[in-house]
Amino acid sequence: MEHAKDMGLLTKAEENPAKGIKALKYEKKEREPWPDTMVAAFRKAYAYGSRERTLFELCLGTGQRIGDVLRMQWGYVRGDTILVIQGKTGARLEIPLTRHLSAAL
Repeated sequence: MEHAKDMGLLTKAEENPAKGIKALKYEKKEREPWPDTMVAAFRKAYAYGSRERTLFELCLGTGQRIGDVLRMQWGYVRGDTILVIQGKTGARLEIPLTRHLSAAL
C-alpha cells in the first residue's frame, strides 16, 4: 500500500489500511521453470495467432514480468531482437527473438 501511495495510486492523505499488520511468515520456495512437457502441451493447446499463445511466447521468450510484457509495443521489435524496458529496474535490454516468439509475432 505504501508503494501504491508512492506511485500516486492513492493520495498521500489516504491512510494505508495495512499499516501495522505484521507480515505472514512462510517458507519461501524457489520458482522452477515449466517442464518441457508442459510447454509442449500449452503450445499444442493454443495455436499461433491466439492471444494466449502470443502472451505465452512473449513471457517465455523474453523472461519478463507480465506487467512489462503487457506494456510492450510493436516498435520494440527491431529486426531479430526485442527491446525491453523493465518496469521495476528501468533496465534496457535487447533480447534476441526465439524461433517461437518470432513465429508468434
